[in-house]
Amino acid sequence: MVIPRSQAVLHERTRRLGLAWPFVTRQTRNPDVVRLSSSYSEAGTEVIVGVRPQRARWRCIGYRDGTTAGIMSLNDEGSM
Repeated sequence: MVIPRSQAVLHERTRRLGLAWPFVTRQTRNPDVVRLSSSYSEAGTEVIVGVRPQRARWRCIGYRDGTTAGIMSLNDEGSM
């Protein structure tokens, strides 16, 4: 069965989004993580998630090969 390109791209985006959550959860030691936005490209998918009820913003990039990078807080740590 051949998967249409649009479905294949959607599947790849969804897979990359799923990669980010466990890493952010582990980094923040908090399971309350919600996707706020994502930006797909051939190079990688940038995922912005909110952590805790305050939805503190974190960034992660998921790559096609299953790796992730750029897990970092986007918040002013001095105000937290």
